Amino acid sequence: AVVGHELAHIINRDSLSTSICHAFGNLINVQLRIVRPIFWFLISRKHWLPRLLGFVITGLLLVLMIASQFVEVLTNQISKRREYRADMTGSSISRDPLSLASALDKMEKATIAVYKELEAIPDGTRKIHTVNPAFDRSYSDLNVFEKMYYQLKSTHPPAEKRIERLLSLKKDE
Repeated sequence: AVVGHELAHIINRDSLSTSICHAFGNLINVQLRIVRPIFWFLISRKHWLPRLLGFVITGLLLVLMIASQFVEVLTNQISKRREYRADMTGSSISRDPLSLASALDKMEKATIAVYKELEAIPDGTRKIHTVNPAFDRSYSDLNVFEKMYYQLKSTHPPAEKRIERLLSLKKDE
């Protein structure tokens, strides 16, 4: 079932859409890196014209920073939809949605157990996990603000929701 899920990512060309989203995000980040030093240079000048340009660039910096966060959230939302789609395609390939649901449940429990033992989670590795390691408990145990943060920052939907969808597929058969 897990192999079917991963095969579904290949069939659905998920890496292409993810690459395009990351390219837009990187483009915005490069612009931020170019504009930021120009801002500091202009704002430090004593003449009024460079300082005025510095304030204009401040607006541009704010727009770029907001756009950068927007692209990140958009990329994460697209990634979540692709995960749901890969779950559905993978379960149709294996013809057994319960085995994928069982595998997701086991991965979530194992991840929670591992991260309860660790003191700190390396920031650079959070996005590569199937189950969000940012929390050492299940999605249903999170408070409202943690759920909102999870929805914005995670690349995978909560395992509990994925399992529910897979179980509903079995009921429909």
